[in-house]
Amino acid sequence: MAYIKDIEIKNGSNSTTYLIEPTLFRDASTDDSGETYTTADLTGFELITGATVQIKFSTTNKANATLSVNSTTAASIWYNGAAISENTLKANHIYTLVYDGTSW
Repeated sequence: MAYIKDIEIKNGSNSTTYLIEPTLFRDASTDDSGETYTTADLTGFELITGATVQIKFSTTNKANATLSVNSTTAASIWYNGAAISENTLKANHIYTLVYDGTSW
């Protein structure tokens, strides 16, 4: 997997260097309750604020679903400022999730 690093953005005489991380993709499956999604190993993944993953969910979610990547602590999946409700994440759709330090 290639990483893009040290992208310099220039605006007139000012310039800023950014570290650009790849978006990681995996299929996700649920536990027996259908509430917690887990993924296979994502090489290079670290659960930090701003971490971004693309997940293809294998089943439609139950209310208050969580996501655990690489056996990290499961974090709630939120949408529009609240924990997602049942049937928000549809089976076989791909979603981009961003970790805010507390939840996805």
